[in-house]
Amino acid sequence: MQTTAAGGNTRTIASNSFWNGLELVGSVVVAFATSIPMARVIGPERMGYFNYVQWLTNLSGMIGLLGIPGATRKYMAEYLGAGKPEVARSVFRATLRLQIVIASAIVAVGLPLVLWGAPAEYKLISSFLMLSLWPSMVACIPSQANVAGERMAFNTAGSLASYVINIATVTLSLTLGWNLLGIAIGVLAFRAVDCGVRLFLVHRWLRDVPIIPLPNDVKRKMTSFSGFNLVLMILNMIVWDRSDMIFLRHLVRDTAQISFFSAAVNLVERVQSIPAAFGAAAFATIQAQYGRDRRELPKVASNALWYSFAFSAPILLGLAAMSAQIVPFLYGAKYAPAIPVLAVAALLAIPKCLVAPVWSVMEAEARQGFLIGWLIFCAIANMGLDLLLIPRMGAMGAAIANGIAQLLLPLGLVWRVHSLFGLNFRLGAVGKLLLSSGVMTAVVVALASRFAAWWGMGIEVVLGAAVFFVCMRLASVLRADDRQRLMLLETLLPSAMRASYARVVLFLAPVGRA
Repeated sequence: MQTTAAGGNTRTIASNSFWNGLELVGSVVVAFATSIPMARVIGPERMGYFNYVQWLTNLSGMIGLLGIPGATRKYMAEYLGAGKPEVARSVFRATLRLQIVIASAIVAVGLPLVLWGAPAEYKLISSFLMLSLWPSMVACIPSQANVAGERMAFNTAGSLASYVINIATVTLSLTLGWNLLGIAIGVLAFRAVDCGVRLFLVHRWLRDVPIIPLPNDVKRKMTSFSGFNLVLMILNMIVWDRSDMIFLRHLVRDTAQISFFSAAVNLVERVQSIPAAFGAAAFATIQAQYGRDRRELPKVASNALWYSFAFSAPILLGLAAMSAQIVPFLYGAKYAPAIPVLAVAALLAIPKCLVAPVWSVMEAEARQGFLIGWLIFCAIANMGLDLLLIPRMGAMGAAIANGIAQLLLPLGLVWRVHSLFGLNFRLGAVGKLLLSSGVMTAVVVALASRFAAWWGMGIEVVLGAAVFFVCMRLASVLRADDRQRLMLLETLLPSAMRASYARVVLFLAPVGRA
């Protein structure tokens, strides 16, 4: 991975964006094919408790990660970028062994606790969810190794295989009456498949690299980095990973509020995951660029910030505008209280797209002190707002509290990275993009008021996209360098789609525009 030219970084990000995007599109399809039928068949009350149990189980697994996957990603990327693949392989071997030990210990301790503390009807269900933690935790190491090697296609292969298992087990469980127990067994099955595929593929691309002992200086750096990452992980769980569900569970009697909050946040996360493919791919390249030439970091991060925002803002604004139609169509009338929750969650999630590029710069530079301090502030704000708003507003209060915390985090990170390293903000383009998105949103809202039937959503999407593209063209949002970068994706698409994609890019950024 000795790419040094700026064009090489662009091509790598474009390729990894495609593969990461394919994986995330698959996750959206799976989410619609599984969570929505589950919610409809099982109902908001029982799904609320199941979501809570699954979240708690996953939470215990995240605490057990101890920052090890982050250390795997950072130091493998750094040494691969520096042309020392043998050190990168020693990092992978050491972290994988440690992760297996930790995962085994977590499951061994967690199973008795689950059997003792879970309600009778959820004991077996919770046990399978706890067992599924083992492959889930172990898979984090090969996953981050692939990110470090800028080989997103290998992660996509594991995910696509697991998606097939997931859809099959949920379908069988709901049609044959296995319900939540069958679904929990399916979680164990698809996570095991995902872990196995990722481990196999990492072994394949590392097998010809010489095996050496992990150097002591690298071991010391990794230990320090992992310690900081553990603190960051715990704080991230408060800000990003729906800690609001604890407050919903204990401050509101109606467990359906958990389902309303989860349904809204799930939709936002799934929709946002598609444009986030670019941010994740840029994250990998920024980490590797640190080993190649750290002077290029601000330029790579600046471009990543712009494209992450440009892809995310219009999609999330459109989701908010269509929330009154989407929720009843997907979940049914019982989930109507989730409509305003979805609209608020979508709007407040827009700044989240800025986190990955600036976070990766801070992590590459090992400046975790500020990350910890700012996350503590955001976590305190999140929990304080939860205590204030959830007793009065339920799921809506949780969405507002979590959304404000997610707004504060990227603002602080962008300011800090800019003050330390300098960033090139395209404020004029951002303003034009928001204006184009605003016109699109107004059109979608107007159409939604006229077409109440589900088929009206198709009209809104098509016309909304057309209005957005025309506004982008008229406002000259994209430049010549944008056209060049976007055209790099053309070769990654199926041949039948390339001509149409090229026409769209040339319409948005015509030849001759500076």
